[in-house]
Amino acid sequence: MTEDRGKKIRCIIAVGGTGGHLFPGIAIAGELQSRCKDTELLFVVGRRRMESEILRRYGFQVAFIHVEGMKGRGWKKGLAVLSMLPKSLVQSMRIIKDFKPSFVMGVGGYSSGPFCLAARLMGIPTAIHEQNSYPGLTNRLLARVVDRIFISFEESASYFKDRNSILTGNPVRHELFSPSQDSLPPKDHFTVLVVGGSQGARAINEAFVKAYGVLKKSGKNIAFIHQTGEHDHKRVVEDYGSKGLTPWNLKRM
Repeated sequence: MTEDRGKKIRCIIAVGGTGGHLFPGIAIAGELQSRCKDTELLFVVGRRRMESEILRRYGFQVAFIHVEGMKGRGWKKGLAVLSMLPKSLVQSMRIIKDFKPSFVMGVGGYSSGPFCLAARLMGIPTAIHEQNSYPGLTNRLLARVVDRIFISFEESASYFKDRNSILTGNPVRHELFSPSQDSLPPKDHFTVLVVGGSQGARAINEAFVKAYGVLKKSGKNIAFIHQTGEHDHKRVVEDYGSKGLTPWNLKRM
């Protein structure tokens, strides 16, 4: 993509589920804004508080549809989620009609499914981005209907073998390349970044608190940045406190 200051871009980015989908969407939005100054963006999410809070922190417009994930919910809950699909499609079409996007981008997660499908039915150019080497269910299904497929790993291409995919890598937010001085750890410390993901996050959080206690007793000069989910944040802080440990930087996402 080349910088274009003369053409207005209106883009809807559909995300949902986890930060693993949300933050690449934010990175894509930031890149669009940096390359085309006359860009209007709208994020579409489910009704989880995390997504809307983070997006508003970045200053993005947010719209909502009634949609939930199906994976691991059991057949009864799965049927209930499927029954919501007509409503979420209607909501998606209304948002598209009001916003009039140039194109729609889905970055995985359950919100992407009905929204990208609605955009396709309305003749709006659509694309998806897959962040994982093994694509999620939503993107595997959407690959059959969208106009473009962008992937982060070459291994993903085999799952989209009937379509031409484009290798882009995983989008990274601009601020990660130029962090503020306040967010940087002490230079004389060996620094560890702890990031849990999805269902394995709690196990990682618990394991590192125990491991850090051992490292601290060994006399090593270590600093760490520990990112937790909203639900785990308080418990992780208490776990560190119970061991007499004070993290240099503990972030809640």
